Amino acid sequence: MRAVVSRSLQGSGGSLLIFMPGVGEIARLCSDLSRPTDDVSASLAPLHVLALHGALPASEQSRVFGPPPKGSVKVIVATNVAETSITIPDCTVVIDTARAKQVRVVCVGRAVLLRAAACAHRTALPFRNDTLFYLLLPP
Repeated sequence: MRAVVSRSLQGSGGSLLIFMPGVGEIARLCSDLSRPTDDVSASLAPLHVLALHGALPASEQSRVFGPPPKGSVKVIVATNVAETSITIPDCTVVIDTARAKQVRVVCVGRAVLLRAAACAHRTALPFRNDTLFYLLLPP
């Protein structure tokens, strides 16, 4: 994902929004993107990585609306909470992994499971007209 982020941010001039299916995936990606690296993405400005999901307190969620520290690029890694409920004004690039958590009821054990599954393309999102949109389809 780091290489995709690197390529998508080249010349974008704004922030990046990445849709992930759940909190665990968000935490792993935030950790990965925050880690220093020697690869191609090292030529990028430092990344200011922020998580966004419904379990975060409002004060944490509101950080996505502020500017990144000087000289860095804001990267927001979010669940579908950011799909229709908010608009991030400086977002110029969106990466959609086309995955979302879905509740599935297993009748045998009567257990409720959350599983990542493919989701429909997010075509009617409230993005600016000049926003680049990348759809990463699962294998």
